[in-house]
Amino acid sequence: MRKGSFETGRLGEKLAARYLRKKGYRVLAKNYRTRYGEIDIVARDGGVLCFVEVKTRTSLEFGHGDEFIDRHKMRQIAGVAEAFASKHGLDDMSQRFDCVFVMLKKRKRKGLWGWLRRPEAEIELARDVFTLDDIRR
Repeated sequence: MRKGSFETGRLGEKLAARYLRKKGYRVLAKNYRTRYGEIDIVARDGGVLCFVEVKTRTSLEFGHGDEFIDRHKMRQIAGVAEAFASKHGLDDMSQRFDCVFVMLKKRKRKGLWGWLRRPEAEIELARDVFTLDDIRR
């Protein structure tokens, strides 16, 4: 992954976490890693434990973010979810797999202090992007 792509992804994850908090989610972990892989955000939405994949784009040149959540990625996320729930004693909670799509917009005007500018983005939340049954098919 190129450095610019990594930075774009991290910015998208930061914006997504902020967005989820405004929506009432309680963020429990970011970039949670296990031997199964990594999930961008783990959060609670009421009584539901949510595992959130964040897809950040600066254009649709390479497709919409949901086109990159394939069966392999679903299995990886499910493995991370199981490990997280087990480790934190949350096995009895309902679980949901969500995705946040972040489209970063190019700014037409520069701020007085470039480093203080807030990035502009369109953010879309998709709940229940997949279920465990989708993986088993």
